[in-house]
Amino acid sequence: MSARISREVSIYGGGGWSFYACQPSFKEASYKGISGDFGAAFTGFFNEQIGLHIGAGIGLYNFKTKISAFPTIITPNLFDNVNGYHYDLHTTLYNYEEQQKTLCLSMPMMLQFQTKRTHQWNKDLYSKRSFYAMGGIKWNIVFKSTYESSIEKLTNAAYYPDLDNWAATQTFAGLGPFKINNSNGKDIEISLLPALAFETGMKWHIKKNYFLYTGVYVDYVLNDPTKDIRTQVSDYDYTAPKNLDMALLSFTDKIYPMTIGLKLRLARATFTQKTSQIGCQGL
Repeated sequence: MSARISREVSIYGGGGWSFYACQPSFKEASYKGISGDFGAAFTGFFNEQIGLHIGAGIGLYNFKTKISAFPTIITPNLFDNVNGYHYDLHTTLYNYEEQQKTLCLSMPMMLQFQTKRTHQWNKDLYSKRSFYAMGGIKWNIVFKSTYESSIEKLTNAAYYPDLDNWAATQTFAGLGPFKINNSNGKDIEISLLPALAFETGMKWHIKKNYFLYTGVYVDYVLNDPTKDIRTQVSDYDYTAPKNLDMALLSFTDKIYPMTIGLKLRLARATFTQKTSQIGCQGL
């Protein structure tokens, strides 16, 4: 007679590096966000190796992006009322930064697979371990989501084709370097952030009814919470830079928030007995 796990009740916590998966990729962007979640879960096993894992907890997504410089924006064929010549305005944005913070109720629904437990060389009961992998979807119901954005500097330079000459220091005419108004603490209107979730690692039998999961996880959010509030860099009027109030800028076609990190889960298991039956064949 032997026993197998029928169900587990667990608490978990994890965190890792957050960034944007961009399509197409944007080489000038760098990321340094940290996200994580913690909560409780229940896993019901169909057999010794496969189970259904559901949970509920608090999740925090924190994405930070920095772009050293955007490609130069050219506004062609403007007219200079002072000297009567046409010119092309060349605008460059430097050190753009944005930060997005989202607090949510996180509910994973995943299918768990685990190998049969094996012993280490010393045959110690508490050294039993197995490999596990989980995959499914994580439903994130948003409590609050905000963003901040800033630009360190904007520079304007005018090129006069008829004169084959540049002007870049006349600040009274909107040329030269300028500070830009920042957007602080703006709310994002979004209620749901579904994410594909994957986790894998080792499961350790640490005490009679207790197991410790140690693994790595990946969350891939399926929609962009900032999609509807981003503005194309070329949509602004840069002829009056002192009046600009720039918010989130668009730097690629599609943005998918993503987190890669470490996960710990402490589980208390309930066992059921397995009995083996020997059948006899009559003559």
